[in-house]
Amino acid sequence: MTSNIGLYIYCVMNKTETKGLKAKKSKPEDLGIKNQQTYEIGYKDLSAVVSNFPLEQLKADMDDVIAHQKVVENMRKKAGTTILPVRFGTILRNQEEVTNLLSKSYNEYKSKLSKLSGKDEFGLKVLITNTTREKLQELVEAESKEIKKMKDNISSLSANSSGSTYLLKLNLEDAIKNGISKKIEKLANEIHQQFVQISEEYNLLKSDIEQVILNAAYLVNQNSATAFKSKFQELKQAYGSVGLIFHMSGPWAPFSFLEGK
Repeated sequence: MTSNIGLYIYCVMNKTETKGLKAKKSKPEDLGIKNQQTYEIGYKDLSAVVSNFPLEQLKADMDDVIAHQKVVENMRKKAGTTILPVRFGTILRNQEEVTNLLSKSYNEYKSKLSKLSGKDEFGLKVLITNTTREKLQELVEAESKEIKKMKDNISSLSANSSGSTYLLKLNLEDAIKNGISKKIEKLANEIHQQFVQISEEYNLLKSDIEQVILNAAYLVNQNSATAFKSKFQELKQAYGSVGLIFHMSGPWAPFSFLEGK
């Protein structure tokens, strides 16, 4: 009779305490999705951290996503070693399939573990406010000769030239918007480049929120973590005067730096 209970995989790492192919149960507090106890399944010097889970598609419930991330972070801290997070919702049928996965992808996993050894991920978001837009608009209007000329042209038109005035005002608004957009892009790049200098790699991430002008993940050597945090505080304070809001998260396992994860 085929069992309907499979194994949910959280992460892969260099073996710590597990020996051979025997699954070693973790402490009771190491609970994963649906409060299932996590344990390690080993192959050679690799381990996969798993828990029991029904063989069905896992919905992206926020509690389950948080539980997944919690297991990965707990293992990273407890093991004190590099962790390769596995994509949320990865479920295999049994221990043999987990072992086969480790065997088949052994060289790839070892290569990634070596590449990411001693490195953590930090997340950064920078948001723009109305205060920032107002200050940038002042700069754009003060610096642009084109905008000054357009304003002069509008002022020189008579009251009977309403049609021409309307079109010039539309062009003026577009010119100001374009100028602000360029300033925002330059501002975001200036901030980004200062973090790039402290990082090994980076990934620029998409954001559906219009106010987010920089959304990035940085792979940081653990020896540079203090410098990264100091730079964050420095820029947060420096750009706070123009209304930018900075948010940093981490250190995390390197979720954003695993191709084919």
